[in-house]
Amino acid sequence: MYEVLNRNTFFVKQQVGRLKAASSYDIYNPESGQLILECREDNLGLVTKALRFSSHKQRTPFDVNIRIPNGQPILWVRRGGSLTFAKPITIQRADGSVVGVFKQKLLSKLIKSFEIYDSNNQLVYNMMGDGLAWGWRFVSENLVHAKIQRVTKTSKLLTSDADDYVIQIYNAVPANSPQRQLILAAAIGADMAFNQ
Repeated sequence: MYEVLNRNTFFVKQQVGRLKAASSYDIYNPESGQLILECREDNLGLVTKALRFSSHKQRTPFDVNIRIPNGQPILWVRRGGSLTFAKPITIQRADGSVVGVFKQKLLSKLIKSFEIYDSNNQLVYNMMGDGLAWGWRFVSENLVHAKIQRVTKTSKLLTSDADDYVIQIYNAVPANSPQRQLILAAAIGADMAFNQ
């Protein structure tokens, strides 16, 4: 596994443009401000591009490449198109092997949740969202292993109305664990699923 994925804290900044259909995120080391990962939708089809500017944008497929700044891919976050919001999102390594899948559950209009499964289809986390402040917790056996929290526009890194948030992975998640890949990819996938 790439050493950058062993970090405990990531600052995610969405790159936005008024006429931009594809989603892009930059991930920084929050202490130094150094760019450590890029997330890009490089191969967006014409139909998907058109639907991204419609009321159906949250139902469109996505194929996000998480890569180090030199362009080398490390993870893919993929979902096919769906008439519902509940289509599974697959996380794959650059070699095509599956890290896991997460499946959306709608508990109510405000409370959203995902179940995150590993490559053996074993439930690893319940990813619980509050729906109001775009906060998420990764819960396993009643313990919180990680959290995602939207941040306010107070940091010097924050200059737009894009979705910016911090991913905090706790030490209970071991270094080099595939669970770290699941958490990072789930953060991007959840943002794509709900906030495109």
